[in-house]
Amino acid sequence: MLHRAMESAIAYIRTLIKVPQPQLYRLGLGTWSAWFYSFVVICKLVFLQDNERTGETEHHKITALVTSCQSARLMLYVQGERVMRGLWRPGNWSFGNRDDCRPTTPLVLTTQFCAMPPPRLASLVRLCTTRLHIHRVALSAFTPTKSTRLLHTSPTRCAMSEFDSYTAKGSKSNATSGTATNGHSTAIAWGAEENPAAFDFRSDVHTTPTMSMMRAIQQCTLLDDVTMEDPTTLSLERFIADLSGKEDALLVLSGTMGNQVALRSHLTAPPHAVLCDRRGHLINYEAGGVSSLSQAMMQPIDAKNTTYLTLEEVQQYAVISDDVHACPTRVISLENTLNGAIMPLSEVRRISAWARENGIIMHLDGARLWEAVAAGAGSLKDFCAEFDSISLCFSKGLGAPIGSIIVGNKPFIKRSRWIRKSIGGGLRQAGVVAAPARVAVEETFLGGKLAQSHCHAKRIQKIWTDLGGKLQYPVDTNMVWLDLGAHNIDLNHFIELGDKYGVKVRGGRFVVHYQIGAEAIERVRKVFTDALTGQESAGKSHVTEHDPEVLKLKGKGVE
Repeated sequence: MLHRAMESAIAYIRTLIKVPQPQLYRLGLGTWSAWFYSFVVICKLVFLQDNERTGETEHHKITALVTSCQSARLMLYVQGERVMRGLWRPGNWSFGNRDDCRPTTPLVLTTQFCAMPPPRLASLVRLCTTRLHIHRVALSAFTPTKSTRLLHTSPTRCAMSEFDSYTAKGSKSNATSGTATNGHSTAIAWGAEENPAAFDFRSDVHTTPTMSMMRAIQQCTLLDDVTMEDPTTLSLERFIADLSGKEDALLVLSGTMGNQVALRSHLTAPPHAVLCDRRGHLINYEAGGVSSLSQAMMQPIDAKNTTYLTLEEVQQYAVISDDVHACPTRVISLENTLNGAIMPLSEVRRISAWARENGIIMHLDGARLWEAVAAGAGSLKDFCAEFDSISLCFSKGLGAPIGSIIVGNKPFIKRSRWIRKSIGGGLRQAGVVAAPARVAVEETFLGGKLAQSHCHAKRIQKIWTDLGGKLQYPVDTNMVWLDLGAHNIDLNHFIELGDKYGVKVRGGRFVVHYQIGAEAIERVRKVFTDALTGQESAGKSHVTEHDPEVLKLKGKGVE
């Protein structure tokens, strides 16, 4: 009965949207069995065996849902294996599974061919779907844009072309029409003809959310994450846990919150200390959170090679004795990347092995770990395997509007959820944060855009050094550190030059993100030429008015 009903439903859908039968049969149900009670899901005929939560006793319920398709006009959804992005509406498609991070056949969001959910969720479903008569719906209404259809048809994700309109080069070409390459109005998202992030080198946190992210926010689930009921958030956490090779994950609002929640979860009984690099974000830019939240002492040490800590330096300063005069080192917190420089996986492994021998917990501030992975320093799983906890940021190079995530084993995440709540980090409708974060990981990290940022950073480095400029640090990833002091260049004057030529800079640190294009780099060339030679580069400059008092503060901060 069940199989016949599913066969009938599949045949009917094929006549409506002209989808090949093999494509429908590739779909898998995954783990979101709770959503059987909201929507009909067409999938493999063996979906009952694939699902880890639905048992034999649920046969009659699923059969009733499938066979009652004519009794109500709610949405019918096709979901991917272990993937759920929310309550998808007509005209949008859900995407294939992410096993091994390989692109797969795109899934299909079908037409208004649906089933009646149980009464307890009927009102929610009706609020989140559009009720239309299927025979009056034009077929074109369910045809997605080209960039969406081709999202997973190549390793580089064809949908990346959608973001051309948000780079310096693309924003100019679309300024007159006011539309992006996918046909949606850019004014809705940013209210400007060009993306301001396309000329902003202050930090990779200054990216602009893309149209894909905005649509994901519109289409996400809006259930409670404090009670762990929101599918969009739970799906993201499971996805990142799998991607990093850890047991579990927890969404947080920022990298600072991620680091502080992780350390507070590890540190339960003073006295205790956290050993870290003296230049790190944890000790310099998190408002003293380790002392105020965890009652822990910081043990900052200097990297003699000026790039990253070594095992020998850690061994020299870590306190592992029982001397009551000293504060014992309980956590070693590393940062990768730090100032754009990669800490080699080999050195991470040396420190991790020694720490485990001595009962010391390993934490990683991996806000920009994505960059190290994109540069070929090692896989995400390889790096994460050496740490007990890792904080990963969505809102820096990946370009999401907000959010970070911490990963670790299940007991750690269980305690971290408690700590997150205690400092006001519990989120109700967390889907609006999780949905764009998922898009950022898939389209920026898995889509290969970070490597493009690294190429642009190398180009900026070459422009500076070809003009005789010196660097503070080597360029490993997306950061270029200019040694302005070596050339007696005043910080405020340099920032003013950036304003003059239409780029935003923060002293000698240039951070490149994927929304920066060729035109922005050409403007940087003019800034460098003017700064080093005192001669204006050819071409029209862009003058930006500024408050001199505010200008004094523009070089501060290293987010």
